[in-house]
Formats: sequence, C-alpha cells, structure tokens
Amino acid sequence: MNQHLRRYIEHCQEFDKNKFLIVLDRDLVAVFAGTDYLTIGGKTHDEVIGKHIHQTAKIPPENIKPSLDAFNKAITQNKIIPVIISNLLHKTQDMIQIFGATISPINEPDSNFVVGLRFEFYWVKLETFFETLIRNVTYVEKNNLPDNDSFLTHREHQIAFLLFYCKDYTEISQVISIFENTKITEKTTRNIVSRYLYPKFEVYSLQELMQKLKQNDYHQKIPNSLQTNRFLDLSQ
Repeated sequence: MNQHLRRYIEHCQEFDKNKFLIVLDRDLVAVFAGTDYLTIGGKTHDEVIGKHIHQTAKIPPENIKPSLDAFNKAITQNKIIPVIISNLLHKTQDMIQIFGATISPINEPDSNFVVGLRFEFYWVKLETFFETLIRNVTYVEKNNLPDNDSFLTHREHQIAFLLFYCKDYTEISQVISIFENTKITEKTTRNIVSRYLYPKFEVYSLQELMQKLKQNDYHQKIPNSLQTNRFLDLSQ
C-alpha cells in the first residue's frame, strides 16, 4: 500500500472512525470504513475492508456503471465529484433512502498523483432529490413496479404524494414529467387536485386536503411509479 495512503488511514482511524465514510485505494478496494458506513450497509469491518466498493453494500445493478465512471473521473481528472444516490434497497417507512456524497481524491504530498479516494456520505431530503432531478435529468428509467393504491388513480397518487415534497404545482408537474417521459402541465396538475382529489377526500381547500392526506399517511406512501435507483454525477 502507498505510504501516504497508509498515513491517511491512520488519520481516519483517529478522527473519522464514526463517520458515514469509506476510503478506497486506486483499485476501489476499501481500506477504511467509518462505523456509520458499516451500520447502513449492514456489514462488519471484516466484510468491508479489502473488498471492492461494490461488495461493501447493497448496490443496485443500474448504479454500478455510473458509479464506476464517477470514481474513475475522480482519479483520472483529480477532481472532487459530488453525487446524489437513490437506493430502493435501503428504505425506511416505504421511503426511498437518498444519500448525497462527495468523492474526493487523496493525493501524494506535493504531487498530483491520486493514491486513493475519500467517499463521504450525508443524508438528503426527498424534496432535494426531486429538485436535483429537475435540474439534472430529463427522463428516469422506470423499475416496472405495479401501481400501489386502490383508492387513487396512478396520477392522483403521484400528485397526492408530491404535494408534500414539491414547492408548487409547477414543480410537481416537472417531477411527474421526468418519471413519465411525457409533458404534464401545471394546469393539468392543478385540475386533478381540484376536480378529483378534493371530492374524493371531501374537502374544499388545499389546506384541508393536505390534512386529510397526512391523516391517511400519503406523505409516506410513495407511489411505485416514482421509485427508482439513481446514481447522479453532479459535476457534469
């Protein structure tokens, strides 16, 4: 192992031992993992150290290539790569688990040679994930999951959920358009709320509707049609 990388690991063992963090060598093999990383991944120290990054946690197959591309870019271009990850394999209360992360090169002193990578995570709110999709993605590949609401239609369920995580009808329309690969207008979204959701929940205002939706846990009932695994390189 490179001597500088070894010293870097010693630094992490002293100051970063509890972080949501993993350190990799140039071959993307884990050489250090914080306890939060082990806990989230459901792995022990021995199951992670010495293993390739994609063996250290549950990685959706569709995230393998874009993550490899991001790691290699960090090494070959010697640049910090910010990423955002949605992972259906790590869920709580039926919510997608969203991680933000930075992939940071570890250089030899006084040199541009990259000896390893610091891959550090942080939690991202679902609304931030949707905002990121709007800025960076035109279409999301579906996971072909079935509809999961017997009371609301496919579109009504999407809107009922997104009312809690998007700032207005325009943003709701943009998110749905990304997942459906078709243009949904703000007017259409607004009409569905007033013409269909209001009567179904027997309310007369958006405030009343939000209260009824929350009482029925629609802030947690993410539609299958909005679920996806994504690894987004935000440096592009």
